[in-house]
Amino acid sequence: MFIALEDVSRLLKIPVVGKAVAVKPLSKPEAIELVSRCLEVSKKEPETAINPQRGMNVKKSWLKSKWGTKPKRTKKVKDKRISTPRVECTTRTYLWYMLGCTLFVDKTSTQVHIQLLQLLENLDEISKYAWGASVLAYLYWRLGSASHVDACYIAGYLTLLEGWVYEHWNVHLAHIYTKYVDALPRACRWILKKEQGLNRSNVERLRRSLDWAQASKVLLLFKPVNSNLD
Repeated sequence: MFIALEDVSRLLKIPVVGKAVAVKPLSKPEAIELVSRCLEVSKKEPETAINPQRGMNVKKSWLKSKWGTKPKRTKKVKDKRISTPRVECTTRTYLWYMLGCTLFVDKTSTQVHIQLLQLLENLDEISKYAWGASVLAYLYWRLGSASHVDACYIAGYLTLLEGWVYEHWNVHLAHIYTKYVDALPRACRWILKKEQGLNRSNVERLRRSLDWAQASKVLLLFKPVNSNLD
């Protein structure tokens, strides 16, 4: 009864095999140089955006401002097309923002790790990474931290955890989305029931049920993977 790579592949439809998602630690000068090069901004911008005391991160609001505005056009561009380097920078910035908002959410929920940008520098290589394996490892690491008695926050891609619960546990918290098609990620199959929303009382009820359940009853709640669902 644990989230496996097969679950990640089915629920998210992202690759679980491929190149390792590995990044190296960065000093502040290295981080500034990386952001400046990949986003084509002056070094002054990331220098003011990075706060080393909070780690090598930038705020999501700062990052969004970099792709959320229209690029300036020069008078020399007669056909009004945006240059390829500019398109690549905007794409890279957007993907960086999305990784920080989805697959690799930290406990602040407002910061994005600069290290992730190392994986986006070469756009042709992005599809070759085993994103699913990395997301699962990151989620387990964050769940381990959240299990400590003094923990107040949880991080990681909780959509993966939520979708796995709906798929495998008879807790009746979600409806099946009638317009779901197999081409979509399996996580899109579920819609949270309004009457069973994750309010405090329902969370506490579920927590008590799991805490006090005997092993035999827990096994009855769990639904194994059905190969016919693929």
